[in-house]
Parts: sequence; C-alpha cells; structure tokens
Amino acid sequence: MKKVFLLIISMSFFVLFGCSSVQYESAHADKSAKEFSAPSDKDTTGVYIYRDSSMFDVAESGLLLVNFVDEYKVYIDDKCVGNLGDGMYIYVPVDGNKTHVVETDSEFGRNKERIYMKAGENIYIRQYLKMGVVVAGAGIEVAKADEAKKIIKDLKMVSSSCQ
Repeated sequence: MKKVFLLIISMSFFVLFGCSSVQYESAHADKSAKEFSAPSDKDTTGVYIYRDSSMFDVAESGLLLVNFVDEYKVYIDDKCVGNLGDGMYIYVPVDGNKTHVVETDSEFGRNKERIYMKAGENIYIRQYLKMGVVVAGAGIEVAKADEAKKIIKDLKMVSSSCQ
C-alpha cells in the first residue's frame, strides 16, 4: 500500500510539473562567456548565474527521496532570465551601480536576494538545491569569483530566456 501511495504521489508531480527543456547557446557564445571579460559597456554589470548541483546530490545527502523538478527559473527584477538545471549557467547583462532583486523558483514560491551590482564588473550567483518537503527547494547566493569561474568552466551555457 505504501509503495502504491508513493507511486501515485510521484506520478502526480510528474504530471503537474512535467519536464521542461532548455536551449543551449552556441559553442562560440559559451567559449566567449568563459573568458569572463568585464562588460564592454561600463554602465553594465555582467551577471553569471550557475547551478552545479542536481536533485541526485540532494538525494545522496539523505535530504530528499524524490524530485521531478530539476530545472528552476531565475528572475532579475521580476523578469525571468532563464531556466537552470544541473551543469548549466546563464549570462545576463544588467544596469550597474544599483541593487537588483535576484530570485529563483523554489518548492513553495520564490526565494530572493537583494544584491548590489557594481558597473563594469561581473558578479557570480550560485543557484543551489536544498531540502524540501516534497521536492527540492532552490536558493541563491553570491559566489566568490575565483571559485565560480572554475566551476563555470565545466558547465554549459543556456539561453537567457524562459519557456
């Protein structure tokens, strides 16, 4: 009986959330972004948002048993800028020298951070999965540039648009 109940719950989430697909950027765009050059427009901040963890990382840590939602949308100032799954990153230029609200979808809504972004520089934001009640939740945090660059080198660039 317990197995049937778990199967019904699992299938319900699969039907409700489905599977989304992301569009990868060209190899040229990916290679160019991985040079981590400062934005050419000195009034702009380059925002790298990446995810290097998956639902399996959370499951292996004993925090979660089932998760069908493996991609979460990311927003800057209420505008969806992309879907991120494991091993993906996006690059988005934004107005610099101001505070932006960066959000990610999560289990029961959005988690957000207010982040000041200095013009003429890049900033690195990590989306991570965390324990959830039914599916994994997602959070965001500002990452150290050196660490983020090393991680992003092994990730794939996705389109900064939402589906």
